[in-house]
Amino acid sequence: MKTKYNSAILVSISIFVWVLLSRVIIFGIIPNIIPRISPIFEQILRTIVAPYLIVLPVSYLILRRVKFTDLNRSRSYPLKRLIQIIVIQSGFGIFISFFFSSVLILVGIQSVKSIPSMSVLEQWYTIFLLLIFNPIFEEILFRRMVLNRLLEYGERGAVLLSAAFFGLIHLISQGLPQMFSTFVLGIIWAKLTLKTNRLRYAIILHILFNFWGFILPMFLMDLELGRIIFAPIWLILVPICATYLFFKNRRHLLE
Repeated sequence: MKTKYNSAILVSISIFVWVLLSRVIIFGIIPNIIPRISPIFEQILRTIVAPYLIVLPVSYLILRRVKFTDLNRSRSYPLKRLIQIIVIQSGFGIFISFFFSSVLILVGIQSVKSIPSMSVLEQWYTIFLLLIFNPIFEEILFRRMVLNRLLEYGERGAVLLSAAFFGLIHLISQGLPQMFSTFVLGIIWAKLTLKTNRLRYAIILHILFNFWGFILPMFLMDLELGRIIFAPIWLILVPICATYLFFKNRRHLLE
């Protein structure tokens, strides 16, 4: 029990240090040391250099003190079930985020957010960040470095704790609605990673969700025809299909 307790504490401290030092650099050091830089270079410093190239190695010095548990198994996952999970995560992830955003707007805690205008270079960088860099590095961090160090709590405990850390990070960076949706996504991706002991499935699912949830709306929601066609599919049709597939296959989908 003491070992488990110490493991949870060390993982928590590691995540805390990662978040704290990243925010100190992003909001304290970067604006004061290099106040006049191009927007795209500032984004690179804030989203890649500070959190991953500078702070993550420091955080890993703490994390590496926790025992890494290898499952010593590897299996493929059926394509049919993977497609079902893609639909489920697309429906549930977007609907949960939209639901809590709507609640916060109705009670006056959050205002309506519009998609910010970006230059072509910023758009390409966003595509790179959301479809390549973040899926790879976030999955390595949360579904390998963190998840496998929480297996002393059992697979269910490791899944829930790693998903909670994943949701907490997005609470700090993106807000409360994203915390709930990323917590659910973290559960799905962690369970699939443990079931197959292959990180690539979580990376693929992460890429597809970012494309569906962020990249596609970035281009379509600025167009009137895109809003008319895409919004009902995004918020109604896919969530209904996701609910049907989940309840039909919940017993064996990730078991």
